[in-house]
Amino acid sequence: MQFNETGLPLDATVFKAFTMYSKNAAQPAPKARQIQPGVTAEKPEAHDNYPVRVAQLLNETGNTDPQLLSLALLNVMPPQTYGIVEKSFGKPMIDLLNEAGKHNKTAFAYVAEASENVKLLTLAAAVATFEEFRGEAQKAEEMLMKMANGEQPANGRLMIPMIPDMRIYERLSEVLFDKTTSRTLEEYFREKLSDFKNDNDRLKSRIIDMGLAEQLPPQIGYMLNRPDTASFRYPSFEETGLLDTPKVRAAYEVITTHPFVPPEGFEAAVEVGKLLTDKLEAPNPTAVATGLLMTGMQHITPEDFEFLDKKLDWDVTDLMKKYGNDAGVSPREIAVAPLELKQVLLANTIASLGGMQEGIKSLKEMIDQQEDIPEKMRPLVLAENLERMLFMTDMMDQTRRMVGNAQAPQLETLYKNLMKEVRAEIAENMPKNPTAPFGGMGGPGGRGPRPSSPGGQSFDLD
Repeated sequence: MQFNETGLPLDATVFKAFTMYSKNAAQPAPKARQIQPGVTAEKPEAHDNYPVRVAQLLNETGNTDPQLLSLALLNVMPPQTYGIVEKSFGKPMIDLLNEAGKHNKTAFAYVAEASENVKLLTLAAAVATFEEFRGEAQKAEEMLMKMANGEQPANGRLMIPMIPDMRIYERLSEVLFDKTTSRTLEEYFREKLSDFKNDNDRLKSRIIDMGLAEQLPPQIGYMLNRPDTASFRYPSFEETGLLDTPKVRAAYEVITTHPFVPPEGFEAAVEVGKLLTDKLEAPNPTAVATGLLMTGMQHITPEDFEFLDKKLDWDVTDLMKKYGNDAGVSPREIAVAPLELKQVLLANTIASLGGMQEGIKSLKEMIDQQEDIPEKMRPLVLAENLERMLFMTDMMDQTRRMVGNAQAPQLETLYKNLMKEVRAEIAENMPKNPTAPFGGMGGPGGRGPRPSSPGGQSFDLD
């Protein structure tokens, strides 16, 4: 695309940004573009002009500031080129690029604190993402219609567009509406968000109506069957019964506003927080706040702490930085950890045992409902899953021993009693002398229910 085809204003700064972007885009090495926090995909040819489209949307909605339009074009430049960018556009542009990157990596959880240009960029980029999804969804629907008439997709594979997390965009709508200098862009974003929801629902309905949902791999099935998380209702802090201190309230606000906390993560976090509130003679606000965050947030980045350090007490963020990262906690670290962390780990283990107890009750029914599992095989599948649960209780016991004295006698008693109950229920439900044609737990041929996770964009139809 040539600059005179973009419709962007004839401004020297914007032209310079377009030229720099075009040169970078012309490099032969394949590039990846982050289409939502934590998810990347190779940039298809149809999306080569994504930054241009973001700039066009800004321009079309009356946001013609050359620095803003240049930011939209340069926002895909890799960090290793920032030295060149700074020479041409100055340090303020680098500051904007770094700021935009921080908000993208944190799922825009703190976008209310962003500068005006980054807020406007975020809205325009969201609209461009909606447009991309619409194009991909339409292609998928066309292929589905052909499949309904007996035609198979090329190479036997149907491409399903990656569905962006609706919570992120609902959050943008709540936080930025009537909070920027461009009401036109805000209204356009809301209009396109409504279209995106309809496109998403229509595609999912067509897949389900055609009976293809059962053929999908777990990660795609998860996207189709997960509940509408955007409409999840968070109870008020007072309704939770959590320890009422400013420290705990601050943590609760984070887990009810951050897109990295899914509804199931929120519910688990409140359960842990309630245990630490109700089962300790002298509840520790730091333990309760840390329990909420460490249990609820599935992912946390260094960029998060640049914002959280201003929202949370230092002792809570200190524990999160040391023990709340994705690398996990080693046995040695657990043994010498502060008392607050030991209490959090113990409460988390109790909550996990409670979830396992509920799972045991529904496991046989879940297996019986899977028609693809022959009836003779179902006791074997049940045994495999129960063996896996038993192994997990052993791992929990190891963690409990590493925790040592958490100075929480009520929690310790609850753990011991619940562990006995869970192991007894596993033994009670275990089929008698199952003979499996595979190597037991985790062996080849195991077909029991597995936890599913989002991801993946295509599946075989063979």
